Amino acid sequence: MQSRQNDQVVRIFIGSGDASTLERKTLIHSIKRHTSRELEIWHYNGTNNTIENETGEQRPCPKKPALAMHHRYATEFSLFRFYIPQLCNFQGKALYLDSDMIVFSDIGELFDISLDGFDFAACPNAYPAIAPNRWALSTMLIDCGVCRFDLDKIFHQMQQRQYSYVEFAQMGQRARNVLTYRIKELSKVWNHFDRMDDETNLIHYTDLDRQPWKYRYHQYGEAWFEFFAEAVRSGSITDQEIKTAIERKFVRADIMKGNRGDDTAMERAVGMLHALRLKLRDIKRKTERMITGGNV
Repeated sequence: MQSRQNDQVVRIFIGSGDASTLERKTLIHSIKRHTSRELEIWHYNGTNNTIENETGEQRPCPKKPALAMHHRYATEFSLFRFYIPQLCNFQGKALYLDSDMIVFSDIGELFDISLDGFDFAACPNAYPAIAPNRWALSTMLIDCGVCRFDLDKIFHQMQQRQYSYVEFAQMGQRARNVLTYRIKELSKVWNHFDRMDDETNLIHYTDLDRQPWKYRYHQYGEAWFEFFAEAVRSGSITDQEIKTAIERKFVRADIMKGNRGDDTAMERAVGMLHALRLKLRDIKRKTERMITGGNV
């Protein structure tokens, strides 16, 4: 049962950085296109460890624990989601989203889900090829009045080998045995990994080797480029931001030509070779997981 609180401001935090400016602004455009709700949107700039809103206001983000500096992370904003209750003064609810997403439904419907005393909500069984009972924390609805992430203590427990960083970041069973968070299940339509169907509310382009702003011919890349083009036309994404992203190789040089680029015979051939390389990569990863039994 969902509680409707349509007078509530929908508070959203987006993990981002200089390298993901175009993705973040495309996500925000897709959010705004599908809701009439009042939004409060903050994004983390992992490049300078600040959070910023759309008016340019900046706030410092808490520093990482000393033990956290020794870990490698998938992105520069991997830890950001765990600071959200503190950034909200441990009051109210907040949504966390990765920047490499777009939405197709009213984000208010997700925000209005009642947490019923749970610490946060996320999508369950998200990584069956890696290990069972792992959660996708790339979409999180957090009760900031209930949830606490004591990162100093958590990284100390990692150092003691009670669980690994990946087990913490995906709320694996060993981590949950120690941390005892109450996690409410979200429907996976709010975090579809690299796929779309008629029920998809949010697609998450998780595969870094296939993201449509970096590589052509993504199976669901047209959807991303639709929102990207609208954001460019509206002025939400500027010519200078596009130029900078291309110059710094954050996106492909022909991003303005859409999902298929020029679609020449040469580009199609290169795309096929890239797809073949990724298939071989996926087979290799699957084999390694079978050998290790899915242990991370």
